[in-house]
Amino acid sequence: MNILSTLITVLKSRVTRLVAKFRLYTSRGFIQARIIDKFRTFATKILNIKPKDKNDYYTIFGWMISKKLAHAVLFVLGVVSLWYIFSNISAFGYGKGQNTVRTYSYNSIILRFVSGHVRIKAHDGYIAYDGNVEDGSVSGNGTLYYPNGNTAYSGSFSGNKYEGKGTSYYEDGAVCYVGNFHNNLYDGKGKEYRSSGTLEYDGNFMEGYRNGEGILYNASGDELYNGNFSYDSIVYSDLLGIPTSEAAKKYSGEREVFQSDEGVCVVLDDIDAMYFAVADPEALSDDLTTSEVYVMSDSFQAGKVSVRTIEEIKTLLGTPLYDGESAVIFPEAVLIDKLSRDGKIYDEVKLSGNEQFTDVTTVTGYNREAVVYLYSFEKDGLIYEFICGSAQGAFEFYRIRQA
Repeated sequence: MNILSTLITVLKSRVTRLVAKFRLYTSRGFIQARIIDKFRTFATKILNIKPKDKNDYYTIFGWMISKKLAHAVLFVLGVVSLWYIFSNISAFGYGKGQNTVRTYSYNSIILRFVSGHVRIKAHDGYIAYDGNVEDGSVSGNGTLYYPNGNTAYSGSFSGNKYEGKGTSYYEDGAVCYVGNFHNNLYDGKGKEYRSSGTLEYDGNFMEGYRNGEGILYNASGDELYNGNFSYDSIVYSDLLGIPTSEAAKKYSGEREVFQSDEGVCVVLDDIDAMYFAVADPEALSDDLTTSEVYVMSDSFQAGKVSVRTIEEIKTLLGTPLYDGESAVIFPEAVLIDKLSRDGKIYDEVKLSGNEQFTDVTTVTGYNREAVVYLYSFEKDGLIYEFICGSAQGAFEFYRIRQA
């Protein structure tokens, strides 16, 4: 019995020591201590870069680089690269279901190498884009979003720009434009809408401007003007030299008519214009023909440029054909009377007449001794005449007629 007890005691002590060692070696503190000690030893060896001879250096472009330092840098870069790749491995689509859309931050390096359907988060964290990319570039069909979640643009992209057919939206979600884009701008056929939802323009665009044939609509969505546009401005000269019946087809808005023995003035208030028409002795019908168009604007549009002073106009149109005072004529009297009623300052023309209908007035007289200051220019077969209150004054309207 004594021998058996002694044997059991010896076995217990050995087992106890083994268990204690196992617990020690598997404890978290011991493992951390061993890892730290190993890493310290490794780092000490790596960072012990004191050279012993020239073989401890790499020579690069005449620079002596310690081999141990170079190895340490490469090791750290390798570890960081592996960590980044494995932490983002799902970004490449591995291990994901076929219906799962990959999501990236807008500045993600991984995104630069991705093609296909993705979602891209903006700096603030919201989903800014949902659609196709090619090598990280937004190309193909997709949808761009405002920070509030509403759609900003939906359609075709190329090289991170709107390109092809698409629809842009106001921030509240209302449609802004439907049609063709090029280089982020309206270009080609398209429809432009007001924020209220009504159609404003249907026609051609170029470089973001209304350019070419188009139809302008009023705030109620009714057709207002059908004609040509140039850089968002109506080509008013299209109203020259045509029968008044044809002019009526172009403009469908509110109008005022002033008639006298000299001719007929038709004010087109909704497009800030007026045309003057007289009888054409060579015409087969009794229809009148437009001979002058007046634009009620204190700015002059020439391509993309808009100018307001006579000096600026001279730089665009050259030396004036005429520069001086001129007696007021019937169409000028109509507009001066209208502008005077609107608070514009001109010499009184004392327009008098009888209103036969609500929108038709027969003018019986006006002050023919009243004068205006006139600047006249010729450009591309047209005469542009700017009517001013004085030699140094600004113009409030101008006239276009054929040369």
